[in-house]
Amino acid sequence: MATILAVDDEQPILELIKNGLQKDGHMVTGYVSAEQVPLNSLNRYDLIILDIMMPEMRGDELCQAIKNNIETSHIPVILLTALNNEKDI
Repeated sequence: MATILAVDDEQPILELIKNGLQKDGHMVTGYVSAEQVPLNSLNRYDLIILDIMMPEMRGDELCQAIKNNIETSHIPVILLTALNNEKDI
């Protein structure tokens, strides 16, 4: 069973992610902001799902911190966004 972290500032989206993945038997932890994520405990996750557009710290900034840390750089990260212009993609 995979342990998954989901971070999205929109509670309905976060609940949708959590409910969908938990139904498949995964353990899911959710946060509504990237600042709440305890960086020292990220190595316990098998997958991290991040919304790109969040206040304060963006999901792509948190992804960069994850990938720059030797203890967490191996964790797959999925970035979600509603942005649809070519520059953002």
